[in-house]
Amino acid sequence: MLPAERREKMISLLKEQKIATTEKLAEALNVSCMTVRRDLEICQQEGRVQRCHGGAIISRRTVLEASYDQKVSVGREQKKVLAKLAAQLVEPGMTVYLDAGTTTYFLAEELAEIEKLTIITNDLKIALRMTDSAAEVVVLGGRVQKRTGSMIGGTTLEQMAGLRATVAFVGAASIDERLTAMTPTQEKVLLKRSIRSIAQKSYLITDASKFHSAALYCVDHLMDYDGVITDAVFTESERRLLGKRTRLITPEQNLPGK
Repeated sequence: MLPAERREKMISLLKEQKIATTEKLAEALNVSCMTVRRDLEICQQEGRVQRCHGGAIISRRTVLEASYDQKVSVGREQKKVLAKLAAQLVEPGMTVYLDAGTTTYFLAEELAEIEKLTIITNDLKIALRMTDSAAEVVVLGGRVQKRTGSMIGGTTLEQMAGLRATVAFVGAASIDERLTAMTPTQEKVLLKRSIRSIAQKSYLITDASKFHSAALYCVDHLMDYDGVITDAVFTESERRLLGKRTRLITPEQNLPGK
């Protein structure tokens, strides 16, 4: 096995196990501990792993605010699957808050034909899409974050405070190992927290690519939501961390009750 191939296999093992000792990696790769240490040093210089006492962990990605076009091209089909799943939680006559984001945009497309809906959003692209639908549309004012097409700032918060929703769907830029939802934009912290306060039920909707990464600002914990709609695979320890209150909704499940 070539050194580059060995290092790729080592990275795969670390992704599976999250953390591994030098001895375990040496055993799995059938090489000496010295060889593993050299490989770990190279991978650390490349920013792919972090050395820790006696072993290594995968370096956690730090998420910056991506543009709408960048976001919409990542995991498009997975996001559409999650959107269809979320749409099953919506019934005619509801008032639905859609947070800014590409997954919620795909959800808006799923909701376009449902009768007697009121859609509240801080996303300009969602608002524009829903003008060609049967829904009543309320778009929040404020300052436009041009990179994402979302409304943010004090005016947005003030307008939101005077509204109420039956259900809200909230996105996340990243979710760390403690299941904390995070954002790279400070002004979005209070905005996302406020969404939960105006809705009878709130759901975090996010694809698997957002997990095991970090952004600068913490928003809330996944157990703060009534449900999490995702294609991510949760370990038993993560399920325990999520708690009994929060419903985990995945593409493998049917939704017998709303």
